[in-house]
Amino acid sequence: MSPELILPVNKEEYDKAVSKFITIPEGLTEVYLNVEVGMPDWDTPDVSVKFPVRVTDEGVDFNKEDKISAGVGKTAIWKLKTILTNLNVPVTVKAGGKVAFDPASCAGAPAVGHWVKTKGRKGGDPDAPETVYSKLMDLLPAGTSTSVEEGLL
Repeated sequence: MSPELILPVNKEEYDKAVSKFITIPEGLTEVYLNVEVGMPDWDTPDVSVKFPVRVTDEGVDFNKEDKISAGVGKTAIWKLKTILTNLNVPVTVKAGGKVAFDPASCAGAPAVGHWVKTKGRKGGDPDAPETVYSKLMDLLPAGTSTSVEEGLL
């Protein structure tokens, strides 16, 4: 018999361990969960803005954190515009015609997160094996209907 592998966690830590990814039940390809938006910030300065979220629905994903990023270039700004519109965050026009928004207007805002089962390569490495994970694709207005019967899908 080989020697036991002693792990660097205790029983309580072992029992509490869950995936950092949002759970998409077997047979489904997407899930909608209520979230609270955190303070947005640059993901990559002058390229993309990240919006952190925390799941507020009770269940296996309660309090899990994720983020969605939106580009700020001319061909990518549509995603940021959609997120700000869905969160009811106004934009202002600054000197030179550049638009801006106050990140504090987003912090604490309720929304509905839309996660989709996605295939990808870890870290974007083209040589890494493909994996399936849940990806936050959109932030919808709080209270958005998320069932087929109610007409969203």
